[in-house]
Amino acid sequence: MERAVIDNWLVRFGLGMIVLSLLEIITIIILGVTPLLINGSFMTMHVLIFSSGLFPLMGTLTWIFLLLIICGFLILGLFLIFIIKKKRIELTYLAKYSIVIGIFLLIGAFNKMEYVYVLQRTAVNITPTAAKLETILVNPAMTPLYVLILWNFFSVVVCAYTVIALIIAAGGLNITLKFERKELP
Repeated sequence: MERAVIDNWLVRFGLGMIVLSLLEIITIIILGVTPLLINGSFMTMHVLIFSSGLFPLMGTLTWIFLLLIICGFLILGLFLIFIIKKKRIELTYLAKYSIVIGIFLLIGAFNKMEYVYVLQRTAVNITPTAAKLETILVNPAMTPLYVLILWNFFSVVVCAYTVIALIIAAGGLNITLKFERKELP
């Protein structure tokens, strides 16, 4: 009974991670093709980041790492479902896997939030003075409103990943402690 409930919730969390990761990939695609008004001419965000020369190399690398960490969350969600579908794993090992997966999720969520923060603070070399990417995203003369909404979606997803990570790790720790109490006198 308890094992079925644990499996059910872990599969739900894995599916949630997959859906959130796919939504983030769609968000990155939409942000990438959105035209921005930079220095009096329109360019997409991908052109700004990768080939315009206005965006520093550190910002480009941070954008690539953000893409990689989103793909990492997608793979981790698939891995979580794969672990649950294997019925041969004992509950004690599943609990330890849950703790480790929860910790990886928590570390990944904090790293992802740091990447989003660094990208927001990256200076874009526009004339007459350099501006932060966050300033460009907030300015309605440069970007449409939905760009700001989609950009804030990254922070919402980080909060969701943090909650998922804490629940998975706490559940694994709870099961591990139950087994430890049975072994001790």
